[in-house]
Amino acid sequence: MFCRAGFTATGEVSLAGAHIGGNLEFDGATLTNPHRRVLDADRLTVGGDLFCRAGFAATGEVNLLGAHIGGTLDVSEATLTNPDGYALDLQELRAGVLLLRDLDEPPRLTDFTHAQVGALVDAPASWPRQAVLDGFVYDAFYEDHPVSARQRLGWLARSPRGYSPQPYEQLAEVYRRAGRDQDARAVAIAKQRVRRRTLGLPARLWSLLLDGLVGYGYRTWLAGLWLLAFWLVGWLAFDRAHAPPGAGPGQAGRSSSRLPWGGVCARYPAARGRPAPAGSLDSPRRGAVVGLGIHSGRLGPHHRGGGSPDRDAQT
Repeated sequence: MFCRAGFTATGEVSLAGAHIGGNLEFDGATLTNPHRRVLDADRLTVGGDLFCRAGFAATGEVNLLGAHIGGTLDVSEATLTNPDGYALDLQELRAGVLLLRDLDEPPRLTDFTHAQVGALVDAPASWPRQAVLDGFVYDAFYEDHPVSARQRLGWLARSPRGYSPQPYEQLAEVYRRAGRDQDARAVAIAKQRVRRRTLGLPARLWSLLLDGLVGYGYRTWLAGLWLLAFWLVGWLAFDRAHAPPGAGPGQAGRSSSRLPWGGVCARYPAARGRPAPAGSLDSPRRGAVVGLGIHSGRLGPHHRGGGSPDRDAQT
């Protein structure tokens, strides 16, 4: 059925419940019925494709509620305006492919409630200013130019009905199937953050805590960073608490006692790379003394008077 360039209608064009075995084409047609339905295709069945593109202009509501399109619904390069309501009603639509791109201007309001399409081909410049996406299911989307997850999240935020979990879960699932796991995690986290606005104060505080600690379980590496931060804070606090008496703030960090080996370096100068003074426990002649009870904090009985084992043997 062809209602192409040159086709003009004023008032409502009704195809409600119609069955068309082939294609239905409105390319370049002009339909006008301000503030009311301009095309009523409620429960329309099309065996082929439905084309509303290439200069198609509709002033009023284009209603495709419950329509079944065997092939592609193409709404590219069209103009859809309806100041008082939905410009495009796609509730419960079934189609193989939905093309919604290169519009002269984005429609003000579009309803995708419980629509199902195999592939969504769209572009941010053609996204409706407001879109009801509850229950909208699409198996994949194709983009002429890359669209970031952040942009897609902006698309989900355009719903006039506020937060709904299904659009976020749907987008995350499509990202996972496409192998874009990082984008899927970003969408899952964004879902929880938007949901947080709907919670009471205690639940909102708990949600904030989960977000900051582990990113709602999608960024578990944050737990390692928090653990490292707590360890550093504890280490610095211990260092301050055990600074030498009279040491200023700038000297506390130079205390040898703050390191596990600090006590050894303080008692045995040779451990710090400096030559040991004669007669000290670090001198080569006194090296054997280190293993003779130094762990008890005192010298053995042969060395209390400063003698050596050699001299005692000679005596």
